[in-house]
Amino acid sequence: MTCRFLDDFDIILMDLDGVIWVDGEPIRENVSVARLLASEGRLVVVTNNSTRSRRVYSRLLTGLLGVEVPPSRIVTSGYSAAKLLVRTVGRVRVYPIGEEGLIEELTLEGHEILTMSEAGDADAVIVGLDRGLSYPKLEAALKALSSGALFVATNLDHVLPSRDGLKPGAGAIVAALERASGRKIDYNAGKPEKWIIEAAYDSAGIRGKAIVIGDRVDTDAAMAVKAGLPAVIVGTGVTKSPEAVRGLRGVFYARSLEELCRDG
Repeated sequence: MTCRFLDDFDIILMDLDGVIWVDGEPIRENVSVARLLASEGRLVVVTNNSTRSRRVYSRLLTGLLGVEVPPSRIVTSGYSAAKLLVRTVGRVRVYPIGEEGLIEELTLEGHEILTMSEAGDADAVIVGLDRGLSYPKLEAALKALSSGALFVATNLDHVLPSRDGLKPGAGAIVAALERASGRKIDYNAGKPEKWIIEAAYDSAGIRGKAIVIGDRVDTDAAMAVKAGLPAVIVGTGVTKSPEAVRGLRGVFYARSLEELCRDG
């Protein structure tokens, strides 16, 4: 298989949810292209999903694509948040709302993870998607924020694609804490902000002509526009119509990556 549309690009910054899989189920018409790009060493995965670590995503993607995708070629919003903290305030005490992937990335970067009972001593509150979210977790986060802790979102995605329709995303949790605390976030570590794309370049250790591939206009396309990069939005996730990218310079729409490569 070839893909002439992507031939001129050295780096393909590709999303996961809605592009490579939905609810963990591979999107066949996109996976074949991702496999080709990984085999050529051009694939760099950039995802707003913080629930899994880069280590876990590496194992899953290598198994799915049959080509090694090392953790250095994968950037999650959890990893981006951990690096952002180091850059801005150093290694600090963190109260996280999130799942194992976020905890792992924060720990690997040298941050101290606090429990709910310790949250009042947190230097920062990091909020990601947490499918085990509870009222006590929100209460602990509010206590930390009320004490002046830095307020960082891994991302602001309000919904996530699933086979059963859209589900609440990390942005919905962030919005609840913003309303409760009367504060806005200090940083968004994920798309469409610069932090995650800088983390991708630094982690992969490569430079060159890049393009973004994703399924959302508000994150993937917006990130590309901010970074001055072209983008392709595929209709296999959140965005279902080419009308959504109309008027966005350098942003293209395709129903799938196979269609993009076939028609390109």
